[in-house]
Amino acid sequence: MNAIEALDLLDQTLRERNAPEAQRVRALVFALRPGGRRESIRTLEESFTRLRPTADEEFLLGRLYEADQDWDRANEHFLAAVGAKGGA
Repeated sequence: MNAIEALDLLDQTLRERNAPEAQRVRALVFALRPGGRRESIRTLEESFTRLRPTADEEFLLGRLYEADQDWDRANEHFLAAVGAKGGA
């Protein structure tokens, strides 16, 4: 399965169930694609409002903001990852 097929399947799942977990997988696919960073950030931020992120997810979002040179938001998510209860 390639990235396009994975995104199509995830979009179908989101239309049917609108699950925040599917949003996060979609964000991961976008994060790995050239030019997909902003869409990944948007999708993760939206899913975080619906389901509490894990430390790993906070760290990923921090890395995406870091790559976007948004240092304040990157720092915010790095600190949230460090302070997350229960680990990753």
